[in-house]
Amino acid sequence: VWKSFCKVFQIAYSKSFSPSLSDEWRCLCQTFVDTVKQHKPHLLQKQKVHLILHLVGCMENFGPMSAFNAAESRDIAQHFAAIQHLRYICQACYFSDSERCVHLVFNGYFH
Repeated sequence: VWKSFCKVFQIAYSKSFSPSLSDEWRCLCQTFVDTVKQHKPHLLQKQKVHLILHLVGCMENFGPMSAFNAAESRDIAQHFAAIQHLRYICQACYFSDSERCVHLVFNGYFH
């Protein structure tokens, strides 16, 4: 598993991207996921393992990961954190007063 992971890590943090290597890199990513399925199936519960299958496609569309803008990544992370927070409030019924809950959710996330 770790040998396969090291190959995927090299892909993810490469400084350049060559479209001619796309098929080979996709195969390496698929091999890693297949190896995890076989030897460490409990790791499949993590969403990140599945996202590895999309790594090469993202690199084809956006370039190598090292070129990604950290500020944009932070914005995306904050957006997803807000969505998770909203989901927690809605699913866990965190507030006993439903009017207050609606008011806080609406003002916190939609204004």
